Amino acid sequence: MSASLREDVTVQLYDGPKKPDMPQAATLTNVMSQALLHDQRIALTHAQNQDFDFLCDVTRGKLIPEYGGYNTKSAREKGHTARAATTATYQPLIDMKQADPSTMMTMKLRG
Repeated sequence: MSASLREDVTVQLYDGPKKPDMPQAATLTNVMSQALLHDQRIALTHAQNQDFDFLCDVTRGKLIPEYGGYNTKSAREKGHTARAATTATYQPLIDMKQADPSTMMTMKLRG
């Protein structure tokens, strides 16, 4: 390996199953609260009504945008504000310059 690789970072390859079983400690054993169940039911009913309205407008032959645009238009008509888009960035796997030949060889050997 190159001397410019960080010494405190060890790279280990995963050799286990592709779909490991969920640990027992991570499973839920409680019943959800009434408030959460109520909110979930309201959200589901709203989504089903919105889907039905979209399908009705499509079958009536109205000129409507695709599904996402339809939902955005409906939300704006009801006075809802749009939320900012979520962005995700990924850090490099190896803490070295990407164009460095040793980085490319390391990725080639491990990839």
